[in-house]
Amino acid sequence: MKKQNISGNSAENAEQGIIAQISFANIPDLLLHKWQAMADLLADIICIPAALIMKTENEYMEVFISSKSENNPYHAGDKEKWYGLYCETVIKTQRKLLIPNATTDKDWDKNPDIKLGMIAYLGYPINFPDNRPFGTLCAIDNKEKYFSPQHEELLLQFKNVIELDLAFLEKQSLFAKKNEELKLSEARYKTLSSQLEAILDHIPGLVFYKDSKNNFIRVNKYFAQVQKKDKSELEGRNLSELYTKEIANLYFQDDLAVINSGIPKLNIEEPWESAEGLRWVNTNKIPFVDADGNTIGIIGISMDITERKQAEKKIELKNEQLEKSNAEKDKFFSIIAHDLRSPFNGFLGLTEIMAEGLHGMTLDEIREIAVSMKKSATNLYSLLENLLEWSLMKRGLTAFEPQLFLLSRKITESMVLVTEAADKKEIAISYDIPEDLTVFADRNMFEGVIRNLSSNAVKFTRKGGAINVSAKSMPDNSVEISFKDTGIGMNKEMIDNLFRLDIDTSRKGTEDESSTGLGLIICKDFIEKHGGKLWVESEEEKGSVFTFTIPDGSVKC
Repeated sequence: MKKQNISGNSAENAEQGIIAQISFANIPDLLLHKWQAMADLLADIICIPAALIMKTENEYMEVFISSKSENNPYHAGDKEKWYGLYCETVIKTQRKLLIPNATTDKDWDKNPDIKLGMIAYLGYPINFPDNRPFGTLCAIDNKEKYFSPQHEELLLQFKNVIELDLAFLEKQSLFAKKNEELKLSEARYKTLSSQLEAILDHIPGLVFYKDSKNNFIRVNKYFAQVQKKDKSELEGRNLSELYTKEIANLYFQDDLAVINSGIPKLNIEEPWESAEGLRWVNTNKIPFVDADGNTIGIIGISMDITERKQAEKKIELKNEQLEKSNAEKDKFFSIIAHDLRSPFNGFLGLTEIMAEGLHGMTLDEIREIAVSMKKSATNLYSLLENLLEWSLMKRGLTAFEPQLFLLSRKITESMVLVTEAADKKEIAISYDIPEDLTVFADRNMFEGVIRNLSSNAVKFTRKGGAINVSAKSMPDNSVEISFKDTGIGMNKEMIDNLFRLDIDTSRKGTEDESSTGLGLIICKDFIEKHGGKLWVESEEEKGSVFTFTIPDGSVKC
């Protein structure tokens, strides 16, 4: 919903300040009792179980006033997030909404209010005086109802009464505010001069007024402290008495440019020699104009930006580190490109053998070459798929569309190909996953994580081993999923370097299956994208347990 900007003269802006103070919290009890009586009367006249005054804040709808009628399922304070509510549509469209029966209306048969048995709806928008949405006035029935024109007119009149009440409250607040300002104005003007002086003296920067001849008219306390003098000793003195003639003239030329042109000079970054050594300041100079509109000097303020300059140096260092990181990435791709050659060379060599000697080969020899070619092609596909996923992810091109789904079914679907590989190695796969357990995740990313972790478990488990896939709900609204194998395991050094790009942790599987180590890096990035964590526990020759967490849907990532 587009918010309206209110602008205008000072009086209108003052009113806008008052309007901003009119909120749900400061509506007086007198109005609340009146609106309650209106809601009760509305429910009684139309013969409905619920007449409501709703309020909206931060894309939430909340019951503000609820009629004290029989079979009314709504209570003051009930709150719902916007997701297709009747009142949400009224607020967004700023129009009347009339629904005789939501259950027979394809646009409304999924409305959340149907769960409460409330299927008929008539509602009008209510706005604050500045057109900010207040909420709605609505009549809701638990049976099909065709609201009459008289019913619509009644709701419309009650809506107008509420908005008139809000307008009256605005004017009342505005009157009180203006009355208070009139009482305080005399005291304000009496203390204005001393307040300005105090403000200038407490600004942690050099504040000064100078005339057209480079003489100080007024300086603040901070300026005097830097010069190790009293303010009275500086006011009336020329800048050349404090700095060398060359430096004083340089500053004066800046001043004259502002005085002669009438154009401010802003954000002048310049070095400043202080008692503590070289500092950096950001100086702004504007024309100093008298009551007749004549430029008689300049007003300047210089703020210490030494810390910012130091931060910029740190950013430069970070950029250097980023360039280094990019160089490491280039090196990484170079290594990957080298790894691609080996299976390609093997593949090409096998095809060459078949092309040149196929007529003289036995069926068994052809079958052996075909199996080798399939293995090379599979390794190539796996490597290229991981490379593509990693590249898309690092460039921010991977779509992230989390949704709720059953965990057990998705894991089973994602492990179809892995299960075939496990059967060939006579590896038993068991599952310990509650049937009704759900997760909230991007399906493609989740499938990629499951494929990589299960493939690694099979790859590094010897023939006849076992793999267990388990999952359980955690107190922090997440699901913990583990892949436990009886494989060859890892030592501490390999575990520490497992997720680092700059260290090669790839190794062959138990039956010489290829590996690049890239899959685990992709898994880690995908899991962290969901706000989860991935970790591993392992001992050599005792197997490994890869565990990660993922949101369960109650807290959406």
